[in-house]
Amino acid sequence: LINRIMKELETRKELLVGGLKPLMRNEKDPVVQKALAQTVIAMASHDYLHLEGGEAMIEFIIRNCSIQEDKIPKPAPVKGKDSRAPIEPETSPTEIRNMCDNILHLMTTTIECMTKVLWPFLFEPLAKGEYFPALAILCKCLAHIAKIKRDTDAEDYIIDFDRQVNLPKPQVLIARFLVALNVPLRRNELGLNILELLKGLGPILHPSIHEMWDATIPRLLSFLQANSSPEKWNPNTWEELVLRLLSETIKIINDDEWTMGIGDAIVSHLVEYKDDHELKKTALKHLGKILQMVSHKEFIKSKLEFMFNSTDHSNALQRTGCAQGYGYCGNTHLDMTLEKLQAVSGTKGKAITSPSEPKKSGSGFFSKLFGSGSESGPKSTTSTPTVMLCYGYITAYANTDIIASRVDVTIIPAMLPTMPSKGEVLREFSI
Repeated sequence: LINRIMKELETRKELLVGGLKPLMRNEKDPVVQKALAQTVIAMASHDYLHLEGGEAMIEFIIRNCSIQEDKIPKPAPVKGKDSRAPIEPETSPTEIRNMCDNILHLMTTTIECMTKVLWPFLFEPLAKGEYFPALAILCKCLAHIAKIKRDTDAEDYIIDFDRQVNLPKPQVLIARFLVALNVPLRRNELGLNILELLKGLGPILHPSIHEMWDATIPRLLSFLQANSSPEKWNPNTWEELVLRLLSETIKIINDDEWTMGIGDAIVSHLVEYKDDHELKKTALKHLGKILQMVSHKEFIKSKLEFMFNSTDHSNALQRTGCAQGYGYCGNTHLDMTLEKLQAVSGTKGKAITSPSEPKKSGSGFFSKLFGSGSESGPKSTTSTPTVMLCYGYITAYANTDIIASRVDVTIIPAMLPTMPSKGEVLREFSI
């Protein structure tokens, strides 16, 4: 009807948008959702979506772009002769998701009147965890608009984030993009689309960073395109490149308050990553790098405590992320990091000998490490392997001129109670 009787509906546009809005929020039937998505693209083509309620229709499309893999039911096999052939539902969640990806991209690239609706509205869902699975297509669409606006020096290219109160702040966007950039091979070429967007956002996010980003991000794009095949891909190399982008960005901005905003944003996102161990590891690691580069003591202490307490100590990736984060922080704030680790792990004040006290025979690094193991200390807990890793990374990343004195006085005595443990996992982490 929208396509066939355009003139007759001209005066009823607002009525139609308002009438469909409740359906967009509540409809669960896949067949109806598919029909609604088709209706949205038709309405977009005829400039309905700039009206009140239009953003709810765009959000409907984004919500269906965000269907997660674990929410997609696996088709049941057919019984009988063709039992190997699965039964595909008439309208599957996968079909709806792919269709909505295409609709959002078509809105952005082929319907001129939609630019004023999508910019800067599409930044809003970037900060919402429920829409994280749609991050790649959102970045792709925003990258297309940002490039055009930057190339043409459009009046509305630069965004006033203080006035646009519904938009996530630049620090929130940087935190989201750089954590997600560590899993670049996920659906819809996530890494490439994030980098394409970052190419266009430098002057928007902070006036100091665009020259460095303009030089660095094309190189990251080229590296990713050249090395994304399974036989060439090295995730550790890529993680270090992304971490370097974060640290160089912080150096150039050179503003503790601004940088702490990135840290606060990562902390707010951690709960969204709790079941995505790969992203949680990266977020903890990035938070540690941020702590390394700021000087606000209370901020550092509170975030170190939050890092440890929010880690799933039964998961190897999260343990590593937490430990690496502590290691980065300890590079600049060694004593503060060690003190906080002792506090959160319950080892503070236990099995620590003052240098001024007379030592028993066999004192020193190796005798403590391989001694009788009779020292009393805290009982092993599920967090003990994390503590061992933290001490290891702190030692590895610390300034070599000062770490030696801390090893014998602080680190080894804190680790020692776990060394004679019967648990091979604890022995392994300690070594």
